[in-house]
Amino acid sequence: MEAFKVQVIDNGSGMDIQDMESVGNRYFTSKCSSLEDLDNLKFYGFRGEAVASIANLAMLVEISSRTKMSVKTHVKVFKDGNGLDVFEAETTRPSAGTTVVICNLFHNMPVRRNRMDSVLEFERIRQRVEAISLMQPSVSFTLKNDCTGTMVVQLSKARNTYYRFVQIHGLGRAQKLGEISHSHAQFQVSGYLGREGHYNNTLQFLYVNDRLLLKTRIHKLLNLLLRKVGGSSRQNDSPGTPPAIRSPKQRRGAELHAMYVINIMCHYSEYDICLEPAKTLIEFKDWESILLCIEEAVKAFLTRENLVCELYPEDIQDYVCQNVFSGQTASTDGDEKEEDNVTASSDWLHHYDDTVGKLVYINKVTGLSKYEAPSAEETQVSCTSDVTNMAISVISKKGIEYRCYPFQMDLVLPFLPKSGSVLSSGPDNGGDDIQDSNSLSSLYSEWTNPVFARPPMVGVDISSVQAEGLAVKIHNILFPYRFSKDMIHSMKVIHQVDKKFLACLINTQDQEPAACSETDGNLLVLVDQHAAHERVRLENLVADSYEDDPEAPGERRLCSSTVAPPLEVSVTDEELRLLGSCQPFLRGLGLEMQFSQIGNPQVLVGKVPMCFTEKESNELRRGRHSIIKPIVEEYLQEQIELLRSTGRVRGTLPLTVLKVLASLACHGAIKFNDSLSKEECCSLVGSLSSCQLPFQCAHGRPSIAPLVDVLHLNDQEEPPKPNLRKLRRMYKAWELYGNR
Repeated sequence: MEAFKVQVIDNGSGMDIQDMESVGNRYFTSKCSSLEDLDNLKFYGFRGEAVASIANLAMLVEISSRTKMSVKTHVKVFKDGNGLDVFEAETTRPSAGTTVVICNLFHNMPVRRNRMDSVLEFERIRQRVEAISLMQPSVSFTLKNDCTGTMVVQLSKARNTYYRFVQIHGLGRAQKLGEISHSHAQFQVSGYLGREGHYNNTLQFLYVNDRLLLKTRIHKLLNLLLRKVGGSSRQNDSPGTPPAIRSPKQRRGAELHAMYVINIMCHYSEYDICLEPAKTLIEFKDWESILLCIEEAVKAFLTRENLVCELYPEDIQDYVCQNVFSGQTASTDGDEKEEDNVTASSDWLHHYDDTVGKLVYINKVTGLSKYEAPSAEETQVSCTSDVTNMAISVISKKGIEYRCYPFQMDLVLPFLPKSGSVLSSGPDNGGDDIQDSNSLSSLYSEWTNPVFARPPMVGVDISSVQAEGLAVKIHNILFPYRFSKDMIHSMKVIHQVDKKFLACLINTQDQEPAACSETDGNLLVLVDQHAAHERVRLENLVADSYEDDPEAPGERRLCSSTVAPPLEVSVTDEELRLLGSCQPFLRGLGLEMQFSQIGNPQVLVGKVPMCFTEKESNELRRGRHSIIKPIVEEYLQEQIELLRSTGRVRGTLPLTVLKVLASLACHGAIKFNDSLSKEECCSLVGSLSSCQLPFQCAHGRPSIAPLVDVLHLNDQEEPPKPNLRKLRRMYKAWELYGNR
């Protein structure tokens, strides 16, 4: 990739001289000769555009090919997109097949060429070759970097996908896979699912008819169903290990990613994959069926492997809500009767009553109804909650709360399919509209539920003893307070409260900053002394962590500290190449390392950010275990993931460094029960006002909380004085007649 040269060699059938004359002509080599061929796309490309497009982007393209029936090798050359005449090569290919050589790629696109990183592009090619090889185990693949002479990928023929996975990712990871096979409607799912999670998402492969897919709704569903597998299967996770010092390859179950290699087989007419040039996005005709097939296959696998994990209701609700309005369309055949998707016994019927917002169960024999579900022996009813039966509380002007179901109206959501067909009565219906007596639709079109609806509830009961608390809540809603940094400059300290908080006054009125400093505040707030000091310490530590970079004038870099002996961190070959490509940028992040390829690939880290060594010394001083190696592993993994996603490592303050600085700021901050004088309180508030983010501590907790508005208290009427004359008369009456 450094020379922008690519060479592809295969040992296929090759092309004869007639095909060589036509190759490179746009649309001439299309695999589709009729409209019927569009429904049977068995090739990765079918429009005949790839070679022509490559010839336009490269300065020189050379194609040489030989067939099995000939000993001659024919060559065709393209210069600046123009094809030359086919000629016979002087050197004959040793076997049949085709070779394509691309030289000086993107020579006419300087911007794109400058944005290409040779290491990152080579890693993307490697990942794509390995992903394609999983579905082609009978084909051998080789990927070589001619600039370095290294053989990056060398995969021989394998028995099946499982053994190809062993070749790429090793036997240890392959042993964590379990085979699945499931069919539903027109879809068939086969492949492997992981019994344990992985520390990143690089082991997620999804295919449709052996074609790789990226970023689909199927990926989202698989990750939702499998994301808790790692938490239920990992038994070696030590609960006492702090998450900040955990190695990225030993993460907790909630931090792990699913592993799967799944291939979906269906007819080519069931989906459209021609949405973008890479052909990795897809659109199915029937999304509901394919998602149901995937869900059933995964649940069957989890049940078989004893890995069944209960999904949280909010997880399912989030997935449903994000896909309700995703462009799905539902159509029903008018000649077919829509059946209720409920399995019930012959003695009970059920219906969702929108007047009460519950399921109502009706006994067909007695005609009685109730809200409680019958016993499991009598019926088995499944209820699905979706947007069509969502209840919304509405408070009227009189304070009465009503429950309504606006999404069941045709005017609001006319495009949503209804849950059942309602029997319409009229003279034109005739005998065609006669339905079975067991149908819920026919039953509810002729009969009203005898269960009484609930009376309206009082939304705000101001007659109760909670009126004062409600008044405060209502005032906070009508008059919200929004803090700004200018208000903190005008904050006046009253005193420390309970050795935990600082009572202060803030002026929230719309005035100029100079005027605010001269007037007293109106809002009484409490400042968390620990959170405030933690924020001050964090921003000071962040500022002290940088120094001027002598190699780049005007730039700043993280202060580093030498580690002796160097830390040995095990990495993969891919991670070794990625870190080697950005070694100059890593120096700006406080990292200096050497690479060792003797035996297993390793990184020898000689310098780390100074805050890491400070954290290490604090832990050792307290008699705890060393934590610097897990922190460095997490730091390297953060930069590797950033390289994979964005192609760059330099940006804002790294998250790992921020977490370590936040820990240092927390341990050295003022604690609860620490007594502070008035001067110390004023000094802390003054330091807080100079912070960039004074409203929260280093871990995100709020540092300032409003307590009461003094102006609001002054506006309250004075309590009425007791009527002493009336009390005197009542007391005399009780003396005269109270004892009788």
